[in-house]
Amino acid sequence: MVNLSANYGYAEVRVLEKKGTVIYQHPHPIEELIAQTLQKNLKHTYPNETHWGYYLMMPGIAPPPPKVQPLDQLSTSRLTPAVEGSVIVTPYGPNERPAFELKRIPEPPLPKTSLEDFHLISSGGDRQAFVKVLVHEPVFNDFDHHRAFSNQVEEGGFLVGRVYEDREMIGTYWVEVTAAVKAEHTGASLFHFTYTGDSFAAFKRILREHYPDQRLLGWYHTHLFPATHAMGLSSIDLQSHFSTFRLEWQLAGLINLDSPSQRTLRFYVRQSNIMVLCPQWIVKN
Repeated sequence: MVNLSANYGYAEVRVLEKKGTVIYQHPHPIEELIAQTLQKNLKHTYPNETHWGYYLMMPGIAPPPPKVQPLDQLSTSRLTPAVEGSVIVTPYGPNERPAFELKRIPEPPLPKTSLEDFHLISSGGDRQAFVKVLVHEPVFNDFDHHRAFSNQVEEGGFLVGRVYEDREMIGTYWVEVTAAVKAEHTGASLFHFTYTGDSFAAFKRILREHYPDQRLLGWYHTHLFPATHAMGLSSIDLQSHFSTFRLEWQLAGLINLDSPSQRTLRFYVRQSNIMVLCPQWIVKN
């Protein structure tokens, strides 16, 4: 039983009384909700068929196959806005080349630091990790309980701060997160969060005006279900990070909304073709 829209692995189950009171609301795996039931029914009805697929139909994901119409147009989502001034770039032919050349400007050397240079509030783990995250206390508190996140659609934005080479472990980094800027011009649903070119243009203006001595460290977004060791970033999250945040120390922050009063904050960084969990410390400003 194959989920043909496999990038979406969870669905929200909501149980209401006749008066409209919500008595249960929680995400569940699609496999648990759909695939297992379909397997039982189809095996009984079509015993000679051994391979089946199903497709989720909801706003915010790729259109369904031809002749299949959405059954429910009421799912909560925010469509990704169109970007003004965009153009379609067509591939060059076999013997064609562009009239210009692009060269990457080398990154300037990073300043060096060690953990002893910061005023720690809590410890965080392996000091030999490739990337260690230092979260300023206001940012942690904002993510942990102050910031009002939607429980209907994912939300996200950009991480701001400074990056250093570890003075004691050459080839590894300390990433200091000093601020988190909510992204503008985004699309979202229960299962995805999408940036646009306008999102980055708006952020660059904010970075230039409010954080002139700092830089883009990566991004963050929410997941609307409890954190588990097995479930971290989704396949769509990985694709977004690998295609957009290309520096080896850039972070992907994930805030799981475990319950209305509890959240879990984690940071990930690329290691080859996967994302690994980073140790984190909370520091005073």
